[in-house]
Order: sequence, then structure tokens, then C-alpha cells
Amino acid sequence: MITTEQYFGKELVSPEIADNAKILLLKVNTFLELYSKAHGDREVKMTSGFRSPEYNKTIPNAAPNSKHMSGQAVDIFDGDKELARFCLQKVRLLEEYGLFCEDMRCTRNWVHFQSIPPRSGSRFFIPTLKWAARLKGPLTLESL
Repeated sequence: MITTEQYFGKELVSPEIADNAKILLLKVNTFLELYSKAHGDREVKMTSGFRSPEYNKTIPNAAPNSKHMSGQAVDIFDGDKELARFCLQKVRLLEEYGLFCEDMRCTRNWVHFQSIPPRSGSRFFIPTLKWAARLKGPLTLESL
């Protein structure tokens, strides 16, 4: 369970960003609870929560308009890609909870969740044109 204290750290944010994060964390925590139970009460760990614009600029390859800055995205550690596999197997749950994921072939050891659709509207989206040029074929369990 990711708390708002963990998500924000010591950052002070606007009421709008705080509300966005509450919505995000409700959705993500509900999804992660099911994941954890399906995998023997596996612990989940957030690797990136809220980012101020200043902090976001220091993150290599971070999107300049990252949803982390608006309280609408979170990254969860996934060293063995089990969470990624679970997401691919539970697309209906992602749809039900209104969650979208960055294509897991673009992330080394985390799953990026966001609570608003990307420009493409895809449930699993490719974050940049650079990544789009590198990826071959659709995202599948085998392609992870």
C-alpha cells in the first residue's frame, strides 16, 4: 500500500495535485492489492512518486510533461517482470480501474502506472518516438 506520505515525501503541493494523487493511489493500491494476493502477499515498492518540475529535470530521460508532476503517475519496482506479466494478464482490471501503463519493454525494472490516458489512448503506451522506432511487434508476455 502506497501512502500519500510516501508518494509526496516532503513536497508541498497544490490541492489539485493532492486530489490527483488520491485518485491515482486509490486505483493503483486496489490493483496492487490483487497482484500481491495473487503472488503470495508479495511486497510492492514504489520507485518514483511525485516529482516537482525541478526534480523531474534531473531524471535522465524523464518526459518534460511527466504525469508524475501532476500527481497522476507512479512507478512500482518490478525486477523480475512479474508485475508486468500480471498487468498484461489483467487488462480488464486496468480498464476497470482506469489505469494506463507505459509499455514494459521501455522500463528496466519498474511498471509505470498513470491514471489518465496518454495521447494515444492505449492501455499500454510507448512513451517516445525513439522507443517506438526501437520496438519490434506488439507487447506480449513473450516480448517482456
